[in-house]
Amino acid sequence: MSRTYDELAGPSSRGIHFRPERSRVRDLFAGDVRATLRCAGVELPVVDLSMNGIAVLAPIDAPLPPLGQELEGSLLLDGRLSFQGRLRLARTEPSALGNRLGLAVAQGFIDLPALARQVEEERLVRDLALGAEPGQGLVSQDYLRALQRVVAFVQFYRTVLSRHEARCKAEGAERAPKALAELEFKALQALRAPWTELRLEACRAVRPMMEDRSQRAAAKALTQTLLTPLLMESPCVARSFLKPLGYPGDYQVMLHCYEDALEGETAFGRVFHKLWIEHPMPSGVRTRCDLVVELILQQLELRRDPQQTLRVTLLGCGPAREIGGFVERQLAWPGSIRWTLIDQEEEALSLAWRTARPLLGSESRKAELRCLTLSFTQLLQDPGILPGGAGEDFIGCSGLFDYLRDPLAQSLLLEMYQRLAPGGRLAVGNAIGPDAEFWSPEMVLDWHMIYRTREQMLALAARLPAHAEVDVQQESGGAYHFLIVRRPEEVA
Repeated sequence: MSRTYDELAGPSSRGIHFRPERSRVRDLFAGDVRATLRCAGVELPVVDLSMNGIAVLAPIDAPLPPLGQELEGSLLLDGRLSFQGRLRLARTEPSALGNRLGLAVAQGFIDLPALARQVEEERLVRDLALGAEPGQGLVSQDYLRALQRVVAFVQFYRTVLSRHEARCKAEGAERAPKALAELEFKALQALRAPWTELRLEACRAVRPMMEDRSQRAAAKALTQTLLTPLLMESPCVARSFLKPLGYPGDYQVMLHCYEDALEGETAFGRVFHKLWIEHPMPSGVRTRCDLVVELILQQLELRRDPQQTLRVTLLGCGPAREIGGFVERQLAWPGSIRWTLIDQEEEALSLAWRTARPLLGSESRKAELRCLTLSFTQLLQDPGILPGGAGEDFIGCSGLFDYLRDPLAQSLLLEMYQRLAPGGRLAVGNAIGPDAEFWSPEMVLDWHMIYRTREQMLALAARLPAHAEVDVQQESGGAYHFLIVRRPEEVA
């Protein structure tokens, strides 16, 4: 039975305070929009916006006005004035990238929906003026030719596979599954080599434009207008591009990489999904997991007392397939293992718990399994909130450092090192640079990563104590470096 409004008690609380939601610039404005704040004679990059405030990043050594002081500020979107008014410095937060400043609007508000509409209207005008070639004059002829070849390839085989899928289904419910499986097998055999060559050609052609912001943005817009929509029948492509959790490499994308299977609703979708996850980087998700498992096994063997508890932490664990890989190779162990899984997504931790818990806890597999939710945004603002004290035997982080610039990566690495027990090790993965395969994630999926060479990986250890034992190792797939750091048993 429905009730009247005066019968609805609603939730109880100590008070109600409305706080306008803050949005990151890249989430608020689709595409590559540059947002800056001109204030006190300087122009600072905008981190996020709300209706009543702006957060910016200032150099760590820049002089700051006192809290509460009002300043005149101008919000610029791609150099165009979008808001102007009095701003009050409300807070400052030091971070590894500089000082994060929170500025409250002293009078009025920032109309975010109106700004978003304005940006989209301006983009529409540009798109209509340019016709079917966004970025005309900015995208090189080499890349135009390479991209056109990829688009033609995908369109052709989309038509071919759709036609033959209909033929297979017409053979009846009994014969259709086998006929479809044969079709997909033949397609994969025929398309692997030319798809790989087209991918590499596109990567080579776009590389000269990557250093110029305007050219890069134009090439990316062109790619995502002409090619990406054709590939959305691939579940991995769709999930990575649409980013329902706000970022591309979420736990569901990792599951696609781990499963390495034909997934999708159509023959074309299943074939190109499989081709996509055979790319070196998704393949490397599987082989980097194998490397982490091997490192944990080594720590197990190095215990002085076989009965002592091995303490393992996986940061940014996702589905934590490392536990299954460990149990597959180590059917039993003396003593106990304490697994600590940390991720920002409760769904990922729930999945990790459901799959790992049945593998652990028998008489020969004594283990404790802890799952901790931790916002990576908070972690990166203050790496010191990383849970746990000194005493971990192994800390692994396979996929987070690809997104961290050096100062922040160094700060987090130091916090991880300080949580190691004597003799403990940490392993941090990062996509290998220079990378010959960045085109697929960067240009097609808008999935930006920081690629690091061996020397750049070693440079991440610059803030560690001199006694730390540092090495870099490649996982077997050759897509990811791992910085491996050991804390000595005794320090002189």
